[in-house]
Amino acid sequence: MNQWLLTLDASTPTTVVALGRADAAAPRASVVSTDGANQTSEKLAAHLERVLRECQINMSDVTKIAAGVGPGTFTGTRVTAAFAKGVALGLGLGVHPVSTLEASAWDAVDAATKPRDVAAMLDARRDEIYGAVYQWDEHRGALRRRGDERCVALERFIEDSALSPATTLVGTGVTAYRDRLEATHGFSLMPTNGLSARGLWCASRRAAEQAAVDPAALAVTYLRASYAQMGIHKPKRPMIKSPFV
Repeated sequence: MNQWLLTLDASTPTTVVALGRADAAAPRASVVSTDGANQTSEKLAAHLERVLRECQINMSDVTKIAAGVGPGTFTGTRVTAAFAKGVALGLGLGVHPVSTLEASAWDAVDAATKPRDVAAMLDARRDEIYGAVYQWDEHRGALRRRGDERCVALERFIEDSALSPATTLVGTGVTAYRDRLEATHGFSLMPTNGLSARGLWCASRRAAEQAAVDPAALAVTYLRASYAQMGIHKPKRPMIKSPFV
């Protein structure tokens, strides 16, 4: 049976939507767009229509749905999860959750280069990164995470992770702190502006090998409180209590 896999992620500065055969090494069609977190909700439906049109299939032909669940931007991650839930409920399917950090890590792996260690780093702002370390598992032909996903200061992440000199650092966190990394460390650096279609596709194919979760149970990965919860972004207007409650 031919199965079509749809995957999406808007947790980084780039929104990615990809569609293809679930057993294919690359998607048949993809959109990589710098929509911005606040505009993602307006663009995802159009991106979905585009990849369906390029693959010449209908929405009802999709048999697997994967979605990036962060860590990443709060707005983009929530929009991704909500959109994936809606599509999955409409099709009567489950959702395969995908780590945005793992999707970023796959950018450091290709047919010729399979680094022993990959550290995926996404810019978390305020001098912190979302980070995780992965090792190439030759037996599975996949990345295996070593330790937990973390939100931590750059230097603390590098120190605690005990990275080998041969580690490849990849992601938007490398872009944000490239000067510091080049000045103090000898790692191989792969700065990016967000996820690629290939990286998300590779991570999604692996996630799709596991059991899907019920859309209602799909949870996003929050590694720290939001700005609103921390009081950094306060309401522009005072709260008004309704006279009807």
